[in-house]
Amino acid sequence: GHNYPHGTSYYNILVGGNNGSGRYGLPRQFWGYTSLYALPELNKHSPKEAKVYFHNTTWYSYDIYKREGRLRDDIVYAGDQTLPIPLSQFSLYHHAKEKRVDEMDIWRDYQTVIPKSGIYLDGVPIMLIYQRMERHSTRH
Repeated sequence: GHNYPHGTSYYNILVGGNNGSGRYGLPRQFWGYTSLYALPELNKHSPKEAKVYFHNTTWYSYDIYKREGRLRDDIVYAGDQTLPIPLSQFSLYHHAKEKRVDEMDIWRDYQTVIPKSGIYLDGVPIMLIYQRMERHSTRH
């Protein structure tokens, strides 16, 4: 139905449906499977050998995505929620109330609160893709 392929983001009328999940900060996916739907964006728009922080997606999923040809072979795994963000050029962020501190870390490290793109359902973000702001040299 309407929530396909993000079925686990469904919430009933008592919560207010998909909009209620956003309003209450509820999880909108489970264990990072939504990363699969962000891969086309990464494949198309990231530079060669881009380093990506996969947040709530394990290295094993990343490895399978590459072996199945869903993710460009040159894209580098720069961590998940267990490794530091500063190594990456792009970050995936999986929405959940308990993960908000992770998003704030991305904002601080990337020096932006504006995502490059995302996956939305009824206007509610399921996953956001952030791109690090380019650092400009102060030397002349």
